[in-house]
Amino acid sequence: MDIYSTPTLTRVVESLKRPQRFFLDTFFTLVENATADTIFFDVELAGEKRRLAPYVHPLVEGKVVNSVGYKTESFRPAYVKDKRVHDVTRAFKRVAGEAIGTNQNMNPMQRREVALARDLRDQLMMLTRRFEYQAVEALRLGTVTVKMLRPDNTTETVTVNFARDASLQVTKGAGSRWGDTGVDPMNDLEDLGMLTLQKSGSSVRTIVMDPAAWRAFRKNVALEKRLDMRRVISGDMNLGQLPEHVQYKGNDGTYDYWVYNEWYYDDATSAEVALLDSGRVIGVGDVLGVRHFGAIKDEDANFQAMEYFTKSWKENDPSVRYLLMQSAPLMVPYRINASFSAKVLA
Repeated sequence: MDIYSTPTLTRVVESLKRPQRFFLDTFFTLVENATADTIFFDVELAGEKRRLAPYVHPLVEGKVVNSVGYKTESFRPAYVKDKRVHDVTRAFKRVAGEAIGTNQNMNPMQRREVALARDLRDQLMMLTRRFEYQAVEALRLGTVTVKMLRPDNTTETVTVNFARDASLQVTKGAGSRWGDTGVDPMNDLEDLGMLTLQKSGSSVRTIVMDPAAWRAFRKNVALEKRLDMRRVISGDMNLGQLPEHVQYKGNDGTYDYWVYNEWYYDDATSAEVALLDSGRVIGVGDVLGVRHFGAIKDEDANFQAMEYFTKSWKENDPSVRYLLMQSAPLMVPYRINASFSAKVLA
């Protein structure tokens, strides 16, 4: 069997356990594959009036009413290409866990298969982390910014703006931050939840905080009296099946509360950065999140749109094999005003 054939590589990747992705699996549950390299998506226009159906006399012609407005946006997603090199020396190096010395229990071909599986797993983890990054950024900022390397080795930066209403993108100033005298975090959430309902027609049901925001929030005496964990106790939620980077904190009769911890390595600063910045609170209703994927610009993929495409090829002299994973993703919250984002700490 050719372990480097595209069908075999695809089966291997599909069998791998997916990295943790709370925002993706909770708020971006729909998938749409484009037939071209450009993604088109409709965004409801903000500020739609709550109109009443018009009265007319039965013998009078009906009044023409304009339909609810929307605009169509387009974006050519940044192309993700993760390329790995498999030179011949990897087949002769002991893999982790293999015995040292003459009693090594793997031959070079077996080590090659182990190296392939390890690289595929790492590619999948990096790609999924990129998807999760986009999902968090879309709900945190109401935008997704992509920086892509151009053929001339310059960098192009493009921002996709989902047009969140400015009143739903909040930064608390001195004197109004959580923990400041006279500030009630629960009142803030109720006000923002009501504003979200007014702007979108969707009720916020889920609140996601970073650990710092949660620590400031849990000091509220009223919360201690109202927080209910019966969803967990009754077996409605299996904490053992939750991703490692999220914690369910309970329900207060209006919202489910979650604390989110996840990081990514930032090449620019050579440090790990939290996906959800310190002091951040996100409230989410029915945002209608969609994972869009543009067409793969590769003849071996028949130019089809898919979540990812993996292939491998060999150079003969010197003997080197390449492993490539490609994707063209964009996470789109079609109803961005069904969410709010607030920076509640300095």
